[in-house]
Amino acid sequence: MGATFYAQILRDFDWEGCRQECIHHAELFYEEYVDSGYTFAEDGEILEGPDAEVHEGPGLSDERLYGSSYLGTVMALTPSGKFWMPWSSSHLTSLEKRRDSAWFTALFHAAAKHDGWIEHGEGDPCDLFFAMNVRPSEFRKGKDDD
Repeated sequence: MGATFYAQILRDFDWEGCRQECIHHAELFYEEYVDSGYTFAEDGEILEGPDAEVHEGPGLSDERLYGSSYLGTVMALTPSGKFWMPWSSSHLTSLEKRRDSAWFTALFHAAAKHDGWIEHGEGDPCDLFFAMNVRPSEFRKGKDDD
């Protein structure tokens, strides 16, 4: 079941488009941070800035620049079409739980194959995002020569 979901997920999502959207979002956050006095290492880690305690924030994860791309909602993407938590899943059959679990495992592996991970939305945990760390060189190409 998991291998079938994995092949489907690799085929159905535009992973290169997701990567490009992540890079674009990271670039927007990068410009805001640089304008505020922050400097970044080549790997996207914050080197210094006006607030030495910044570890998380828009476009930052563990002091590194990152971007995200919206994939869709749990209800639209998962086999069961239901949002559930392990401790509260009486509205699912055991088959639905197994299929959803296999689907999420396949999604996590597909994201890792594309150098990223899966996040739930902060405002709505039903939203799913592909996220990845971004190096400034991924969007600075050709711009430093201007």
